[in-house]
Amino acid sequence: MILHVVPILEKVAGETTIGPSPTFSKLHVYKAIALLGERSLGRNALSQELGIGPGAIRTLITKLKTADIIKIESNGCRLTKKGQTVREAMAKRIPVSKPVKAGRMSFSKFDHAVIVKNASTMIRSPIEQRDAAIVQGAKGATTIIFKNGKFALPGDTPDCEKDFPDEVWKTLRRELKPQNGDVIIVASGESVQKAEYGTLAAAWTLIS
Repeated sequence: MILHVVPILEKVAGETTIGPSPTFSKLHVYKAIALLGERSLGRNALSQELGIGPGAIRTLITKLKTADIIKIESNGCRLTKKGQTVREAMAKRIPVSKPVKAGRMSFSKFDHAVIVKNASTMIRSPIEQRDAAIVQGAKGATTIIFKNGKFALPGDTPDCEKDFPDEVWKTLRRELKPQNGDVIIVASGESVQKAEYGTLAAAWTLIS
């Protein structure tokens, strides 16, 4: 379960320790593990994918290796057996995270969407997700519940496709394949990374 994984990611990020904060966060750790679950990456490629500098990526790789999440080989970094287990646990709660065209929901140039499985009961207020996304540099975020086969805004619109016709709903059905009880978060940013990290930060409020 992802709740068991959260402390691991936070420990690697150094967010539960006393002292200066590292120049990367649990979101970078999360994305690094997700990427390395797909393919091996060298330090420079991983640095570029995560959007962090050479010093930070060296520290991140060292911490991931110390935690036995990755191993370093001649062709780059790859997940260990433990790392694969962590990746699989992450994917059970956030199986899809990808760029989308958000249509009328877009707040900026780039949009990103994630689906958080069985998280509808975890929503206290969609403002919490929006604020978390903005802290990460996103311009805004929309939290959507998939309920009774329909996209709904928490405490507001029970059928978004009916009330706000847009191609985005077909896109979300096709790309995310939501099921009842799932939560979809769409965030927008001035860059691909700001949109993605904003979306992940918003999702984190529902799993941590």
